[in-house]
Amino acid sequence: MPSDTTMTLEQIRALVLKEYSHRYPEWRDITVADIVQDTFGGHLAVVRATTETGSNNEEICFVYPEATVRIFLTTEELARFLEIKAKAPIIERMFTRPVLSGTVLLGLLVFVFVTGFFEKFNPQALAILGSVLGLSAGYFFGKSPKGS
Repeated sequence: MPSDTTMTLEQIRALVLKEYSHRYPEWRDITVADIVQDTFGGHLAVVRATTETGSNNEEICFVYPEATVRIFLTTEELARFLEIKAKAPIIERMFTRPVLSGTVLLGLLVFVFVTGFFEKFNPQALAILGSVLGLSAGYFFGKSPKGS
C-alpha cells in the first residue's frame, strides 16, 4: 500500500476488509459501506458485517496514511479519537493534501501572472507554465472519484 494520503477508494476498501477479516475471522458478509477520504489526516471507513451470533453490526474505523487501520472497540473510543484529531495544531492541519494542493496552485498562478509581465520571458515557456497551471487547477478543482 502507498505510504501517503493518495490511496484510492479501492485500496482503502481492500485494506479495511483485510484487517477486519484478520481481526474478526468469524464475521460474515464484511463490506465497506462508505469511505470519507482526507478526514482528520486519514480516511474514515464505515464497515458492516454479520457477527458470529447472526446480528448485524456497523462500525467506523480510521485508515492512517501509512496504510494501517485502527478499529475502534467502542463508540466512546471513536469519540475521543475524533476529539484529539479535531484539536490538532494548526500547523499539522496545514500539511494536508487539499491545503498543499491549493498552495501549489496559488503559487503557480502568481508565478505565471508575474512572469507574464516580463518582455524577455520566453513565450513558449509561458505557454508551458500556463498548461501546468491548467492541469493543476483541474486536479485541485476536479470531480472527486466518490463512486470509484
